[in-house]
Amino acid sequence: MIRNTRRDFLRAVAGLGTSVAGLVLIDACGLVPALTQPKIQRIGYLDFTAREVNADLGYRAALIDGLQAAGWTEGQNLTIEQPYADSRIDLVPGLLAELVGLRVDVLVVEGSSLAALAAEHATSTIPIVAMPLEAPVEEGLVASLGRPGGNLTGLTNRAPGEFGKSVELLHAVVPALARVAVFTTFTNPIRVTAWDEIRIAAEGYGVQADAIEVPSVEDIDAAFEAAVSSRADGVINNNRGPLLPGRARFGELAIQRGLPSIGFAREWPASGTLLGYGPNLVAMYRHAAVYVDKILRGAKPGDLPVEQPTVFDFVVNFKTAQALGMPVPADIQAQVTEWIQ
Repeated sequence: MIRNTRRDFLRAVAGLGTSVAGLVLIDACGLVPALTQPKIQRIGYLDFTAREVNADLGYRAALIDGLQAAGWTEGQNLTIEQPYADSRIDLVPGLLAELVGLRVDVLVVEGSSLAALAAEHATSTIPIVAMPLEAPVEEGLVASLGRPGGNLTGLTNRAPGEFGKSVELLHAVVPALARVAVFTTFTNPIRVTAWDEIRIAAEGYGVQADAIEVPSVEDIDAAFEAAVSSRADGVINNNRGPLLPGRARFGELAIQRGLPSIGFAREWPASGTLLGYGPNLVAMYRHAAVYVDKILRGAKPGDLPVEQPTVFDFVVNFKTAQALGMPVPADIQAQVTEWIQ
């Protein structure tokens, strides 16, 4: 009869090599797991825009780049669940409920302050990183920019005087600007605030600002007809997100109607609009990864300040300027950060 001693058993286990030795631990009670696999963190990424729009703009890619720089690789130590709301706020609650049900470690909510508000209603425990936000304090998303409190933080795409700057730049390129059509919507309080800033800035230049309600992409054609009928000399787009999928049509109609126009950041002139002014959103999404990384490593969202943009892009579409016969003055050229050829 062969008698196995504890010493014999230990020798046998040691002889199996490192592959087995890394899986078991011998203690007085027997065999227990020694090394557990690192936890794969799960991000719920609610994309308010359509899939093709996000891919075109590169927002998700920028976030992934930022996460990789912080040591997170999708498919290795990170999983991303990403539903698309297709710019439909009515779909958001259901999509958020699914992500909350998956017990994600962080919720990333992009593209709409309304979606961010819905996320706060969906969960009070899962950390939320939201961007780009326009007025997070006024909308009740955070207690303050410096100390958000609660379970939400993120980045805002708004800075004081930003909307008035759009008037300044359009007027500088179109010195004869006497009347400007402002595409907006009065169902969003932030757009109302922006409209007031644009109107007051226009008055300072002796320009008449006319608000034209443009709630959705389907209304762009009619809005340009209204702008022409009102004898507008230019167009300012004040309804950013909802019209984003129609930015190419916006640029096309602006050229056809001979109306110099200004949109938000790089996305609009890249699609044909003459001018674009605003923060670099791709850089913003990349920086959002810093928030996600800190939270995954134990930081509380309520302790992470909401950051405002500090660097703004002024982009000019050179081809559109040529098509409109609109030379850009030398002093304005010095402010241009990018020319779209």
